[in-house]
Amino acid sequence: MSRVACIAACLLLVGCAVDQPTPPPSVEPGGEFARPTGTSRNLRLGFVGHNPTASGPQLVQLARTASELALKKDELVVSRSRDLKPTALLRIVEIRGLAALAVVLRGQPGANEEIVLPSSPLRLQAEALPAPPPGS
Repeated sequence: MSRVACIAACLLLVGCAVDQPTPPPSVEPGGEFARPTGTSRNLRLGFVGHNPTASGPQLVQLARTASELALKKDELVVSRSRDLKPTALLRIVEIRGLAALAVVLRGQPGANEEIVLPSSPLRLQAEALPAPPPGS
């Protein structure tokens, strides 16, 4: 009987232990809607498909967060390389579930490159890219 009482007391004490709440991430100055310090200003939407075409619409594999960001038709997005430099400016022409079709306006995206909703500086860099190859 004392063994059962000892086990019950231990379980009771363990159940009462609580973790300290984690502090909320620090927010940059500028209001309650500012992003936490260190987050990217270019929100990731997904990735270019594995086999991008040299011309025509490009397949974009959307991340689940794209639906939370309310991505819409005719929205301008930017593909960027691993070193975070823009490679193409694209316009979304169709969205179906977790896939979208985008038309290349400037530059040329590469396979598996990240697609982001661009900040103003990134969009300006993408608009400076050369026109896509003829026939696209």
